[in-house]
Amino acid sequence: MTELKVTRRESLRLQHALLIVLQQLAPPVTNNRLPPQTSWPSTRQLAMALDIGIYRARYLLLDMVRKNHIVVSDRAVRNSLRWFPLEKTVPTPVDNFLPARAINK
Repeated sequence: MTELKVTRRESLRLQHALLIVLQQLAPPVTNNRLPPQTSWPSTRQLAMALDIGIYRARYLLLDMVRKNHIVVSDRAVRNSLRWFPLEKTVPTPVDNFLPARAINK
């Protein structure tokens, strides 16, 4: 059980770091329009920035898409998914990435 908590905490830390890197690498929004998907950072670029595997990065990024922190390209661009942040501010891992849980008594 303790090992599971450590793994989840590490995943949340990596998601937070991925969001920061994504915000740094993503092109700016102009006229309230997203830039072309071909200019968004790729999975490989994000994984290399954090020195993690591309499959782990993809898994974490897809979880962030599900949580509406980022968006993913409609289709692969040159055989790679592309990513873009939806949030301007960087949430702390504890505040926005941890799900609310009911206390069972």
